[in-house]
Amino acid sequence: MSKSKQRAPAVPLEPLSPRERGRGEGTAEARHLTKPEPSSGPAGHLLPEGEGKGSQRAASSEPSSSSERSSSGWHTKRFDAFATLQRGFDLPVASRKVGTIPVLGSNGIVGWHDTVGIRGPGVVTGRSGSIGDSTFSDTDYWPLNTSLYVSNFHGNVPRFVHYFLQWFDLARFKGGVSVPTLNRNMVHGSEVTVPPKPEQQKIAAVLWKMQRTIATQNRLIAATRDLKQSAMQHLFTHGLHGEPLKDTAIGPMPESWDVVALGDFGRIGNGSTPRKTTPEYWRNPTTPWLTSAKVHDGIIRSADQFVSDVAVKECHLPIVPAGSLLVAITGQGKTLGNTALVEFETTISQHLAYVRFDRKDVVPSYVYQYMRSRYEQLQGIGRAGGSTKAALTCAFLRDYPLPLPSADEQHDIAAALATLDRKLAHHQRKRATLNDLFQTTLHQMMTAQIRVADLDIDISDVADPVRDAGKMIAGSGQNHFVDANEMIADQSRRPRR
Repeated sequence: MSKSKQRAPAVPLEPLSPRERGRGEGTAEARHLTKPEPSSGPAGHLLPEGEGKGSQRAASSEPSSSSERSSSGWHTKRFDAFATLQRGFDLPVASRKVGTIPVLGSNGIVGWHDTVGIRGPGVVTGRSGSIGDSTFSDTDYWPLNTSLYVSNFHGNVPRFVHYFLQWFDLARFKGGVSVPTLNRNMVHGSEVTVPPKPEQQKIAAVLWKMQRTIATQNRLIAATRDLKQSAMQHLFTHGLHGEPLKDTAIGPMPESWDVVALGDFGRIGNGSTPRKTTPEYWRNPTTPWLTSAKVHDGIIRSADQFVSDVAVKECHLPIVPAGSLLVAITGQGKTLGNTALVEFETTISQHLAYVRFDRKDVVPSYVYQYMRSRYEQLQGIGRAGGSTKAALTCAFLRDYPLPLPSADEQHDIAAALATLDRKLAHHQRKRATLNDLFQTTLHQMMTAQIRVADLDIDISDVADPVRDAGKMIAGSGQNHFVDANEMIADQSRRPRR
């Protein structure tokens, strides 16, 4: 099969990241974008959609002279005159008590405690481990020693500082080999160019509103996933017609359904991998060849790799028909036990098994949805095999039982679940687009390519009062607050201004 016959790739429906699940509304992936080449054009202005876009021109990343800085209101200063970073505090898991105070590590919320370490609002970034990520807390919190927290905002807007750290690429200041660690002394000595506080508030307000829109998509994605999980559990147990249930070896199901082994549907086998050291196998490739990573696509509509006709013949690669079920029988992480449907004729690697459907009374999309619902069970069985490398076998799959209703009911169940898959894909694509827009806007605002100083923007969500740096660490005289002197013992600190 030629490459030209392949369709556009499907959007993979990856699960929510720990950051998305843990930080709530104020999150979006923090990635550093490479700065564009400087331009001699003036800074643009943020305009309503469709207004004045043709007149916008890219500006340089930073004003290049003191006169430009003065006219724009942006100022260049040492980082530690903009924000002072302080190492967090040790708090072993065994020492944490049940409470509502978030414990922030290098990659966001890692637990909860009953004692306040630092009063919010606050900003925490990774010191070791995940370096460069930034977490904003609008409540009191406890920063771990794997993180750095902002101990003094120097009059700057906390949310703006949070967004600035996302853009600033702190990872370039890391040191160490085995465990890279952020060198805050190097960070403190670097120069930054930042706008005055009123413009900081407006920049933060715009970015915060964008993140809230992304958070809405996160919630819709999570809700759709939960809905599909509940729908699968109900449909594969009760069906669509309200029939009385019967007990079977795999649990209750409608009386008219049968328990059938996967191997009864058709041939089950696995593929192979042509040697990479044999050029003839990869030269002039024409036949699709799939690896186990493709099962994450769910519905596989395109191939990333192709092999030659020589490889198909000499390596005895099975030709898997369109409409076949693929199962990842080995793999690390989330791959093992995942299933997919392939929409085109292909070959596969030895890490995949295929199920070719020969019976007319079996709807492949129904079998696919059922096997997806059994993912955790399949992965658990594969990992419990006792070998050093987790795996499922074709023999196991041939005997694997599943409930089988009539072909019409199979089709209706599969169609109902496919509707939820489409809804999930829609929100996934929308979130990806919003994340890209956020990253672009973040970069353009931090480099003054987009200016919002003269726009009427509601800043009420970000105009939090900044507490005096000397009061940000809770004193021992207050209930449920730790002793500041004990927390900062043996740690150097900059003098307060």
